[in-house]
Amino acid sequence: MHLFNMTLLAYIFSSIICYSQDQNNNSTHYEVLSQVINKLTDYTEERGNFKVLSTSPFYHIQLSPIVFEGDPQFVIEEETKRAILEGIYRCFIHTDEDKIKVTSIPVFFDFNKKRISDHYLEEYETTVSITRNSALSLLKKFLHVNSFNDLMGENVSPAVRCKDCWNEKSHRIFFNDQGEPILDTFFKNLLKENINY
Repeated sequence: MHLFNMTLLAYIFSSIICYSQDQNNNSTHYEVLSQVINKLTDYTEERGNFKVLSTSPFYHIQLSPIVFEGDPQFVIEEETKRAILEGIYRCFIHTDEDKIKVTSIPVFFDFNKKRISDHYLEEYETTVSITRNSALSLLKKFLHVNSFNDLMGENVSPAVRCKDCWNEKSHRIFFNDQGEPILDTFFKNLLKENINY
């Protein structure tokens, strides 16, 4: 299967455990950000590609997207950007945090050991700090949505709705081929909102 298709499938189904048939369209709320990341994403402390770097004065987390030997540069760059968006928007969707700092450093998968390697691609390291208001303003500008919850809610079958899964609208900021504004454009504007902490 083509690498992009594998990435897209993994991304869409990363939170399938959250199937819900109820009519409440609000996403699940958590008190602690680490619960959100461990339960709803492909990043976990157990796997080694999620770390909490600090919690004060606000969360600073590290997400390390898994990449493979031979991946082209643009794929690694896109995975790095996607990880940052995942951290930011999962935080504001599922918690009451007002600010977040996310560092993304891709990491190679070791096929021999069948696990993440210790080889981080530090040349791709990117960090973004942003407030809740700025993150929502970007969504309003580029996706014309009114709330963070408008990114959630995927109908996985006629009878089942996954309220904590990214929907088609959100794919437009996570990928470069799912419609405007596309990942690269959205991320460039996200960097303009970066605050120095």
